[in-house]
Amino acid sequence: MTTIPPSSMRAFAEAFFTHFGAPIEAGPDELIVELPDPLAAHFGRPRLYLVLPTGHDKPRDLSPHEDVLVYGSRIFERMLALLDGQGELARLAYPRQVAVTLATELKPSLRRPVFRLVETAVDRRQPWVQIFNFRVTYRSDEKEEMFETIVLDANGRPDPAAEALIRSTAPLADPPGLLPDLEPQPEQAAALMRQRAAGHAAELQQSMQARLEKVLLRLTGFYRRLMAEIDAGQPDQDEQARADLQQELDRKIADELERHQLNLTLTPISMAVALLPSVHYRLAIDDPARPDPAHPLTGSERRATPYEGSPPVVNAVDPLSRQWSRYRWHVVPHDDYTIYLGHHWLWGTAVLVLDYNGTVLHRQQVGWVGSSH
Repeated sequence: MTTIPPSSMRAFAEAFFTHFGAPIEAGPDELIVELPDPLAAHFGRPRLYLVLPTGHDKPRDLSPHEDVLVYGSRIFERMLALLDGQGELARLAYPRQVAVTLATELKPSLRRPVFRLVETAVDRRQPWVQIFNFRVTYRSDEKEEMFETIVLDANGRPDPAAEALIRSTAPLADPPGLLPDLEPQPEQAAALMRQRAAGHAAELQQSMQARLEKVLLRLTGFYRRLMAEIDAGQPDQDEQARADLQQELDRKIADELERHQLNLTLTPISMAVALLPSVHYRLAIDDPARPDPAHPLTGSERRATPYEGSPPVVNAVDPLSRQWSRYRWHVVPHDDYTIYLGHHWLWGTAVLVLDYNGTVLHRQQVGWVGSSH
């Protein structure tokens, strides 16, 4: 058993053939690939018709010129064979991650304020991380295989946040122009991967032990019945026959114990270094008509301008968002974020911060009715 979702297999196939310059015609559950001469020689044909099972529908019958592309299939193994010895180290760049923190507490207002936004601090970082991909094989009476990834920071420490980002975000098309100043640590990655795999191996060991006990119970019961049925009337021969059966049972038990012995194999597949740029803005919002003399704001100042309509992310199911169409809005545009500042005479003040992809970075409402959200 191997955990490769159909979407990941499709993405792998598309990236693979695109890298080698093979045009792809994509369908809902298939890829038609025109192979250039080097690939045609490797795969033994000028064109591939690859069927990608969705995992939800009943597998359809394949025509003679079609190949199913799943883990362990002949085509998949041929793809891995072509990659063998290539691309063990790559440089990747990921989209810039934007974070926003409000440094001041919003206050409701009966009058419509004139919003002022101040960037009190900006923290920009360009960290590199190390990505190690492994094939992990758990082999006993059953076989399970997984592709696993370990991400380390520049100092060789596990970086769960970067690992989560890499799993959920596609890298940019162009590699970074910078060169990383770090020393790869494959041994550390392998040690951490083995620790992680050991946890799953313990779970497999428990289920395997239950299967082994059933097999041994069935074996011993069967041979005990055979021994009990021996009665040729000659005690010496009967005893020898029982001894022979016992030896055969012992051999079968030894075979089953060996077959149910869990073996863990860790195979490095590839390594990459990735640039994960980020920027963290610390923002403050106030009304310049009513400044707080006890807490003067310093930093890069931006004035909000009137905005017609509601912010672009209004969820019709969310009661809070449904109110926002009644607000009077201002907007503060920025290269990395857009802030929408709203005011309502009864509901108070609302703020919504979106990054350049439309992802909500911060959302808050402070009003005379209800509590802060």
